[in-house]
Amino acid sequence: MRFALLLSSVFFLTSPKLFAQESKAYVVKPGEKVKNALPKEALYMYPQFKEGVVNFKNGTLGAARLNYNRLLDEIQFIDNKGDTLSLDDEKTIALVSVGMDTFYYYLGYVKVIADINKVKFAGKEKLRLSNRQKIGPMGQLVSASIDTYDKLSSAQGLDNIISQEVLTFSGYSTFFIGDLYNHFKPLNKKSLVNMYAKQQSEVENYLSENAINFSKAEDVEKLIKFLRTL
Repeated sequence: MRFALLLSSVFFLTSPKLFAQESKAYVVKPGEKVKNALPKEALYMYPQFKEGVVNFKNGTLGAARLNYNRLLDEIQFIDNKGDTLSLDDEKTIALVSVGMDTFYYYLGYVKVIADINKVKFAGKEKLRLSNRQKIGPMGQLVSASIDTYDKLSSAQGLDNIISQEVLTFSGYSTFFIGDLYNHFKPLNKKSLVNMYAKQQSEVENYLSENAINFSKAEDVEKLIKFLRTL
């Protein structure tokens, strides 16, 4: 849902900090609403909704109090009635700025963590269903498929989802690399070398001498520090 346009101009800054969320596990018991059972610090990136701006591809801007929902992988805003809604029509959005952070849409929202000579590095913090257990006839827990809740969205009505099982959600991070035109790909050796074709030998030498896990925040931060020296 779009909201009223309030600003005529805006600037945004990127944050160099990587994600600090630990891979904690959160359990939702039978009879609990998923939204209410998950602590707000796990569900949302920011403790409070913050003033932000949505830049649309047609050049218009919109302002509202925004937050990133890790479970839904959606940017949400608070409307004039005080209701929490999610941005839609993502294909029309160029970027979203929340405070010092900048988000682009690529298979969900990714947050820019570094911009090195027009090469962008971004990350995604997300909650996913990591375990699902049914309660058996004798009260014992029985493992079950986790497909049912793998792709939650606000369209399903998160407020109304009441767990009938024991659901465990865990936090995780993934990282991406983007070009001048804000086209992103998962960060891995192939995408990194392709983006740094002119410095391919230096990058490959670094990777051969350093065991980089492209899914680990500390390793990605170390990699970014090296790339700034090229």
